[in-house]
Amino acid sequence: MKIVYVKDTNALEFDKQNKQNIVFAKYFSPGCPACIAMESEWDDMCKDIDDKYNTDLILAQIDPTGMSKLEKTATYSDVDYVPSIVILKNGKKIAEYDGPKNKDNMIEFLLKGGYVKHKMKGGSKKSKGRKSKSNRGKRKNTRRNRRGSGASMSKASINKNKKSTVDKRDKDDFNFVENKRWFKPFLVALNNYFDTSHTITYMETQDFAIRNVDKVFRPKGFVTTPAWEYRADWIECPRKQSIELNSNCRESRGFGNRHVPNSRKFNPKYNNLKSGDVRLKNDLKLAKDSYEYLKYMKEIDIIVRTPSSDYTRFSSEGDENKKFMENMREIQSGQDIEDPYTAILETYGYDKPVSIEELKQVHQETKKLMDETHGMIDERLSKEPISGGKKSRRKRGRKRKLSRRRKLSRKH
Repeated sequence: MKIVYVKDTNALEFDKQNKQNIVFAKYFSPGCPACIAMESEWDDMCKDIDDKYNTDLILAQIDPTGMSKLEKTATYSDVDYVPSIVILKNGKKIAEYDGPKNKDNMIEFLLKGGYVKHKMKGGSKKSKGRKSKSNRGKRKNTRRNRRGSGASMSKASINKNKKSTVDKRDKDDFNFVENKRWFKPFLVALNNYFDTSHTITYMETQDFAIRNVDKVFRPKGFVTTPAWEYRADWIECPRKQSIELNSNCRESRGFGNRHVPNSRKFNPKYNNLKSGDVRLKNDLKLAKDSYEYLKYMKEIDIIVRTPSSDYTRFSSEGDENKKFMENMREIQSGQDIEDPYTAILETYGYDKPVSIEELKQVHQETKKLMDETHGMIDERLSKEPISGGKKSRRKRGRKRKLSRRRKLSRKH
């Protein structure tokens, strides 16, 4: 099996390869919402086929530049819509997949067509012949010797297998607690960039991350690549474990050997920054945080959109990530409008700044309450006038003294 990303630079090479192998090809466009929605399903399908199936298929993703280049060859490229998924043999379309764009249905389509087969488990089968008495006796003795410890061993092995399965599951899932170091600063920057009254979408977050990471790069050489093309590469390259089969990505030494688009080069002004270069340091830090988001954004989006699967994501009750998720789900359930990024920030312990509109509303409500209070006080004062101040008290005191003297004088 081979996985390729076909664009203008390697389209002719792909045209030669598909003459020898059957190709399961996806024609797509980076700006197409349906293509973006099925991107994670396609990646999961490639991973499952590589792990569980035997096949000589080429799994190909063909972007618009690759399609335009393939028009000059014998390879099929005349698609009516994207995403379009077809089977190619000798460059010709022999079948088209028009079912649901998810991993399980696409693999089932390939299984029914005989393009992939399940990997065999265990060794080869032994011929069923008549066993001698001596061999049967040895087998019985062996079973007797194992009978005492067999139950405990099998139980231990089962527990071990369960633990390994859980560990693998936990490793594959995104951990909010372990990634707080970069994820929280990224979300704070995202929240400050947009108006606080605005609900931030998945696509806006993606564009924000690409803008930040691309800020510390510049075009490589004199080649001018269209912005939409290297945008698609910024989505693809951070998720690649290897770049051997992906000619549109390379390792950037200046950016910590991270995988970046071929058309972009790290800007040298971000090398050897001094203590006074605060703005450039902040730009570089945000670029690195944004790169990490592009690397894990699909896993984050899946977790945010599938709360019903939380019970499968944790191995123990004391899991810190589980506590984080429970608190986040509680905040999400109390939101009038779904805003997952704000829920994550609040769970991290960050209070969203108050917008100008909210401040104006609070000011108006406070002013209204004060006017009502002053009106009640004025009304009460008009009905029950308060006696004079210090002079009035002195005057009343003198009157009381005079009245007492008069009484005493009358007695005498």
